[in-house]
Amino acid sequence: MSAGAPGAGPQVPTPAGALAIAGYGDDALAALAAIDVEAALDASPAAVLVQRLGALHLAMRADDARGLRRKVGLIGRLLGRDVALQADADALAARIGVLLRDVDRAADALATHAAAQQACIDAVEAGCARLAQVEAEGQARLDAMPAAADTLPGDAAAQLARRLDHLRTVLTTHALTARQLALLRAQSTALLARHRNIRDVLVPAWRQRALGAGAVAGAVQARDAAAIEAQIASELAGMTATLDSHGPVHGPDQETAA
Repeated sequence: MSAGAPGAGPQVPTPAGALAIAGYGDDALAALAAIDVEAALDASPAAVLVQRLGALHLAMRADDARGLRRKVGLIGRLLGRDVALQADADALAARIGVLLRDVDRAADALATHAAAQQACIDAVEAGCARLAQVEAEGQARLDAMPAAADTLPGDAAAQLARRLDHLRTVLTTHALTARQLALLRAQSTALLARHRNIRDVLVPAWRQRALGAGAVAGAVQARDAAAIEAQIASELAGMTATLDSHGPVHGPDQETAA
């Protein structure tokens, strides 16, 4: 069995208890295996937010035909990609209010996901701490076995040593998973901070200047709007780099999860 009386710690079976040795630590392993790590490792909420902000950014560039032509490059212009990109930008600009609501919903979804990631981190770390205690107590009892224990019927000491090796493998795997989750949680936090700067600071400033009227004042405001748009482009580039830097991650495989 894997646990004894409350506060007494797990009890390693006697050398004759081969079946009990094979199940030593099962409760701790089951607790770790029950954690939904894959859901917390899902990067799609972050990717959706970046995608929604990218669409908003393109809509903001609808009046910057020269910039859109530069974006596709010479080959792109020869292939007519600038015309297609301008059409996309014009279509998105006509529904910029909808795009802003889409961005807000994506940000809310990522914030919820980030909270779930933290809860998963806490659960994995608690499970790892419990499994580490089980392994340490098992190792202490193995060390206390007489030197001749490996000659006893059933080779109990060797069986227990193999079981503890398995527990250590599982522990190492889940500790790595906890570190991966922490990196993804930090990524989510960083993306949300960039989103807030775009949504709450840069977009309102851009709209104020982009809507400016008058020949002289309008030209100045257009330059200001272009500068703000460039800041948004920089924030989006940073968000994309943040996503790309971590790449896909996966939870424990079936052999080491339990």
